[in-house]
Amino acid sequence: MEGFRKKNSEIIISGRVLSGRGLSAFGRVKFFDESYTEGSILCVRGGDALDRDALLLCPPIAVALFSDGINDLNEILSLGVPCLLLDGLSESCEQFKGRVALVDAERGVMMLDPSIDTLELYSAKSKKQLLASEFTVGEIIKDVNSSENRFLRAEYCVADASLLNGDALDLAVRLWERSCPELLIFDASAPTDDEKSERAFFELTESIYRAALYGSIAISVSDFDGDRELLIAMRILHKAFCVLEAEGREFNAYLPRGITVSSPIWLMKKSPVENPDFLIFNLDALLTSLFSTSADNIIKKEKALKKELLTIFERYFSSFAPRCDIYLRTERFSNTSLLRDLARLSKAKAVFCRS
Repeated sequence: MEGFRKKNSEIIISGRVLSGRGLSAFGRVKFFDESYTEGSILCVRGGDALDRDALLLCPPIAVALFSDGINDLNEILSLGVPCLLLDGLSESCEQFKGRVALVDAERGVMMLDPSIDTLELYSAKSKKQLLASEFTVGEIIKDVNSSENRFLRAEYCVADASLLNGDALDLAVRLWERSCPELLIFDASAPTDDEKSERAFFELTESIYRAALYGSIAISVSDFDGDRELLIAMRILHKAFCVLEAEGREFNAYLPRGITVSSPIWLMKKSPVENPDFLIFNLDALLTSLFSTSADNIIKKEKALKKELLTIFERYFSSFAPRCDIYLRTERFSNTSLLRDLARLSKAKAVFCRS
């Protein structure tokens, strides 16, 4: 099955899959262009020489090969990216230069100028496959009433505690039973400094302590403006433990307690909580605040910003490792090289992404 065909506005090129990890990510086609960038699709014509150092420094997300006298085939296969062998297209491919492409190595096809429907069909699977090849992928649960099939069955899940309206104990247990992860973390906003807010946080904490009897559940404190709010939340967590113990009620005394970091200020200062069980870095909030711009602009400039960002985060990660587990959370940066570098730098236990 070689050649290409057109479906509506899409051009689908079929070929034999030589090597790959399943679905690739999206990129720009750089036909016969040595100036390709990370995330592009490298297309190699027979007889072209390859610079392995350049490939490793700036890896493509996929390789398309034309079969007339290919050199360095083993070097290409060792990259571990989706790789297609295309026959009889050498003279036809100049017209595809610079076009948007999508590679499906499982089917052995590369789609040029994919339609919106095709992009939507592949985007979730593509993102999960790319992330899974680098580190553990966690799921951000958005809807407590979703059917079971909506969940990834990921090893780690995170959900905003605001989902637990009503019977918090029942909803927490139901969420854990549906997702069945190794750990389900409820991200709970710290209470404001008033009695009503503190009481609501206390009752929520009690429910999560009790739900943790039925599954691997944890709580993380988020959305605090300063040390005072965070310390109040931690005090209430301890108070709920003491009350449940004094009343002789069943609960999980070993509930992991963590902190969600969303403000750049917390990257530069010492935390008032010495030994949290884990940290969640909310990258969407951190990066947009740090550079006072949108996530889209950061993604466009990520190569220029990466060195500065990695320096800032390296200093912070090193102050906590290996004292606690580190997780990353993002919905906007889930398919970027910046996220992969941060995950490796932090030795993140999991990266939470929305499906």
